[in-house]
Amino acid sequence: DNYLTVFLLSDMAKHGGLGRSNLGPFIKHLERMAETATSLEFKEGLVKQIVELDKMVSDECMIALSFLRITSSGGIHYLNAGENQLILYKGGIVHNPSSEISQGKIGLLSFGREEKDLSDEIKLSTNTLGSGDRILLCTDGVLEIMEDADSTSKKEKEIEKILASSHSVESIIRTINKNARKDLESFGKLNPPDDYTIIGFEVK
Repeated sequence: DNYLTVFLLSDMAKHGGLGRSNLGPFIKHLERMAETATSLEFKEGLVKQIVELDKMVSDECMIALSFLRITSSGGIHYLNAGENQLILYKGGIVHNPSSEISQGKIGLLSFGREEKDLSDEIKLSTNTLGSGDRILLCTDGVLEIMEDADSTSKKEKEIEKILASSHSVESIIRTINKNARKDLESFGKLNPPDDYTIIGFEVK
C-alpha cells in the first residue's frame, strides 16, 4: 500500500547544512527506514530505526528528521523529530500540526530516558488526503525567519494564504521563497538552507 516515502533531514547545529562527509551513515540508515515503510509492521520497525539512529548521532550534531509516508489510498503517516514543519492544506483549511506531534531532535531523544520508554514515546501522526489537498514539508527557518512569536505568526498567515491559492505547488514554493528572500535581506541575514528548504505535494 506504500506509494511514496519522503525524508527531510537537517543538521540543527549547522542551520541545515549537513556536511557531505557526514551523510553516508545517515543515508544508509534512511534507506533502511524506507524499506521498513513497505512492511505491514512498519510503525514498529520505524520506531526501532529512529531509536538506533538516535544512538548514532552525537549531541554536537543533532538532526531534525521528518518522515512522511503516503499510501496509494491517500493515507499519510508522519513523524517529526526536531523542528521541521508539516503544513497541511486539507478540505480548504490549513493545518500546521507540527508542534503537537514533534518529538525531540535526533541525538537528544534518548537523553535521560530508557530505550523502552523512548520507543513508547515516539509517535506517528496519521491523516487522509483527498483531491486538491496539499502538503508542504519545510525546514524550521521557513516559518521562523526571525526568532520571535509575532514574526512567526505573520509568516504562518502569509504561507496559509499562499497555500490556499489556486496556484500550482511549484508556484507556491517559488512565491514563499521569493518572500523569504526579501525578509532575509531586510533582516540582514545570510541564506542558510533551513530558511528555504520546502518539499511540496498535491493530490490530483
